[in-house]
Amino acid sequence: MAHDPGVQIYQAVERVRLAPDAPRLAVCFPSRDGRVPIEFMFSFLQMVAPLNVRMTYGVRKNMLPAAARNAILEEVLAAGIRYAIFFDDDVIFPDMLGLRMWTQMQLHPEAALISGVYCTKIDPPEPYLYADDFDGAFWDWPLGALVPIHSAGAGVFIVDLDYVRKLRPPWFNDVVRDSYDDSDGARKKNIWGHDRYFMLRLRNEAGGVIYADTGLLCAHFDARTGRNYVVPPEAPCFQRPPLGHAFVPMLNDEAQIVWRLVLPPVNGTTFRGYLDWLRTLGDPEARPPRLALLAEETSVPVP
Repeated sequence: MAHDPGVQIYQAVERVRLAPDAPRLAVCFPSRDGRVPIEFMFSFLQMVAPLNVRMTYGVRKNMLPAAARNAILEEVLAAGIRYAIFFDDDVIFPDMLGLRMWTQMQLHPEAALISGVYCTKIDPPEPYLYADDFDGAFWDWPLGALVPIHSAGAGVFIVDLDYVRKLRPPWFNDVVRDSYDDSDGARKKNIWGHDRYFMLRLRNEAGGVIYADTGLLCAHFDARTGRNYVVPPEAPCFQRPPLGHAFVPMLNDEAQIVWRLVLPPVNGTTFRGYLDWLRTLGDPEARPPRLALLAEETSVPVP
C-alpha cells in the first residue's frame, strides 16, 4: 500500500525523552470528519496508560472506516510499533481500558486481537460479539473473563501487529461473497463487514486467537439523542457470579455514565443477579455477598 499523507501521527514527546527504548503502543482514531463528541474526549482524557510505554497516536480523517483503518495500520506498521488500540469516536469506555488491554496482551501472546464489549444503538441493545458465522449476537459469556470468540465489532480493540505483519494488505475490507445454495436453488450471499473480515484473517491466516474481554463493558454513544447504549441488566452475564474484575457502566441520577468495578466472589454462596444488586445499592447489608462495589472509576457527563 502507498503511503497516505492524510494520516496524522503524534508522539508523546515527554515519554520518548524519558524512556526512548520503551515499547510503543499506538492509539488509533479513524474518523469520517475529524469531529468527535465531547463525551468521547472526556472518556479518552481519563484513560490510564501502561507503565513505561511510549504512546503514539494515529488519526485519519475524511475517509470511510475500512480505508481509514488500513491507512493508519500502514503507518504504525512502518514505525515498528507492536500493539495498536483502535477506538471509534462514539464508544465511551472506562479509564482502565488501555492499561487492561495492554496487560492482557502481555499475558496472552497467543492473542492476535482483544475486543472490549459494546452494543448496537437499538432497543433492546445487542453486543457486537459473535460466536460463529450465522447465529446472531453472542450473549452466553461470563462477566470479567477473557473469552475466545469468532469475531466482534471494531469499535474498541487492541491488536498485536506481529500477527498483522503476516497478512497481505488490505487488512480491512468490506466484502460480499457467495455462501451456499438453499433448498430452492437460490444462491445466498454472505456479507462480511470489514471488522469481522479482519478478525477472521487474523485467526485463519495468521494463526492468532480472537478474544473478548468481558470485564471491559463500554457504552455506545448516540450524539443525535445524547443517549448511551449499554449491555442491558437482564443480560445473562449479570445473572451469574463474575469470574474476574469487571467495569460495568451505569447511569446515575445526574445522567452521567458511572463505571462500577464488580469483583469476583471472595466468600458466600448466594448470588441474586445484577438486577437485585442494583435495587439494593443503598443498603450495604442487603447486597449479595458474591458482589462487591468499589468507588466510582470514571464519570462522563451526558447532555
